[in-house]
Amino acid sequence: HTAYRRQRQMCIRDSNYNNWELRFDGIWAKYDKSNSEDAITNVQYLFGNDIIEPRADWTLVNGNINSNAKITVHRGPLNEKGDILKKVPILLQQNDEFKILQVSDLHFNSDFGTCKDQVNEEHGCKADAKTLSFLHQVLDLESPDLVVLTGDIIDGFNTMDYQTAILKALSPFISRSIPFAIALGENDKNQY
Repeated sequence: HTAYRRQRQMCIRDSNYNNWELRFDGIWAKYDKSNSEDAITNVQYLFGNDIIEPRADWTLVNGNINSNAKITVHRGPLNEKGDILKKVPILLQQNDEFKILQVSDLHFNSDFGTCKDQVNEEHGCKADAKTLSFLHQVLDLESPDLVVLTGDIIDGFNTMDYQTAILKALSPFISRSIPFAIALGENDKNQY
């Protein structure tokens, strides 16, 4: 904390860094009330070897913090509560039908995932990639209006970063702007 205070005092005295603040995690931040389209309104860390960033207006920043971590930033306006704007309407199809796809027991990981109980076992199988491919095939075939995830979305007992695993699991729905609802299961808690 002493080094942090010293750097912060140097920052405050230096006129080139007006309104900049050194955060506890070593990142310099400038806080402003700007609500423009290009303002960075959120910064998050994702951990793992298989990181996917499917959210609109979010971007993985080039460069690594370390080999298993990346920074992702959100750009764009916030609503009046200070939350990121979400724009995914639920609409009936022209024939007044509404198709719901129920998905369960994905067991995604912040790493590549482990294949279990395979008929034809592959060496070095990456379970999460296989599951994502399957989900995309089902979405192409079914074109649901809503996806309901009913538990065990992540392998919470074996993943180091639940946020990375959740984003990977939700990426097929987010990237296609398909609304979704989640009911958590016993594996969706994270021991870390």
